[in-house]
Amino acid sequence: MSSSGMSSSTASTAQNGAWKTGLGVLTETTDDHRTGKIDLVAAAVLLDGEGKIIDVTFDELESTISADGSGVLSMPTDYRTKRQKGDDYPLAAASGIKKGMTAEKVAKLETEEDGKPKDADLLSSCTIAIDGYRDAVAKACANAEALGAAKGDRVSLGIEAANASSDVTATDDKDVNAQVDVTIVALTADSDGRVTSAIGDMAEPALTVMSDGNVIAPDAGKSKLEQGESYGMRGASSLG
Repeated sequence: MSSSGMSSSTASTAQNGAWKTGLGVLTETTDDHRTGKIDLVAAAVLLDGEGKIIDVTFDELESTISADGSGVLSMPTDYRTKRQKGDDYPLAAASGIKKGMTAEKVAKLETEEDGKPKDADLLSSCTIAIDGYRDAVAKACANAEALGAAKGDRVSLGIEAANASSDVTATDDKDVNAQVDVTIVALTADSDGRVTSAIGDMAEPALTVMSDGNVIAPDAGKSKLEQGESYGMRGASSLG
């Protein structure tokens, strides 16, 4: 390194460190007598050195469960997300989330009580609630870290879900935990397709089914990364 500046490798490291990759996950469970719904929204962002969104993508998983009067549980058979089902709805454009925005600007996007955008131009082209996407992107920006991404990279998002319910019938002695295990990965790749950063997380949203078939939704759950130390993996490992 010359006395007048950094070497190319040092400069590259400094540049890479300024760019951040973020993952945000939101889960919501609702109940209505003998039916319930699990909704998970995930967002992945790539931020530049000024904290502006350079690339963003998000997706949503909706799972509906039901039970009959004898407590027999019916779980979904299709665990594909909206994008995996082929829904190419321009979510980012419709939600008003644009490249160049900061987390603060995203969080300030206003919505009506039904979650649809207040902006008249956006509302005319958007038939879906976007408040979950807004909040997931804001969370992803807040969670973003310098993990190796750099200028020219693109961000992508992967979601895989599966039925994690061990029982199918609730009894007077035991309720059924209607659970869906969801694995989420955000990663960035350079122009050659090489991965430059990656974040993995997992959510285990669940509904409780009682012997009379009633479904009960708990309070909003946290992903494993959000639970942090409280998830208890450190104590379960011999590594400490």
